[in-house]
Amino acid sequence: MLVLPCIPPGWNWLTGREDLIQWWALAVSTVPHTYECAQDVVNVLLQIASEKLLPYVTAGVWRWLTKRPALPPVCWGRDVGTTIRIVDAVQDLEDVEILKSYLLIV
Repeated sequence: MLVLPCIPPGWNWLTGREDLIQWWALAVSTVPHTYECAQDVVNVLLQIASEKLLPYVTAGVWRWLTKRPALPPVCWGRDVGTTIRIVDAVQDLEDVEILKSYLLIV
């Protein structure tokens, strides 16, 4: 959980291993909602969402955005997490609080 933000972008090594994203989402649902965890979860979430793994990200994981952690200025999630595909995915959730939080974070 805490190592994933340190992995360089290019989640293509997970191609065919969507089950790992589902396990990650399950692990995320059980970790404490601390500020540090929220930073890591949101960072990884945006990295995963930037790849073709978006369908495997659950709505529960997107709710971590509402914690509104400040991502570091140099952050893989911030770099790759602002594509139109991700904006569309967040809008498709039809949750104004998540959308507002996403826009404030990135």
